[in-house]
Amino acid sequence: MSHQDINRALHAMAAHLHRYTSELKSIDDTIALIMKHHELVIKGSARKPSGAYERVESGLVQITSQVKAVIDFEVELEKKIQTSLALVSNPAITCQKPPC
Repeated sequence: MSHQDINRALHAMAAHLHRYTSELKSIDDTIALIMKHHELVIKGSARKPSGAYERVESGLVQITSQVKAVIDFEVELEKKIQTSLALVSNPAITCQKPPC
């Protein structure tokens, strides 16, 4: 694999990760809206919240936590790709035969 191929692959990975971040943040926002709506429905209900309400709320909290963990992992991957890109782009490191 050539230097250009590696550079291209890293840029493609960075672009995909950037897109995934925006998708994950959209999912996180959607879950937050669902949680808010769920809470409003329960507060507006004449009946006392049941165990089903608590299970739904707990499930939504768990999903939110998992999405946030994936976002954190994605951010770490993006940082590593940016570091790799910097190394690949550094002529002092990538130069095999002087003069470069």
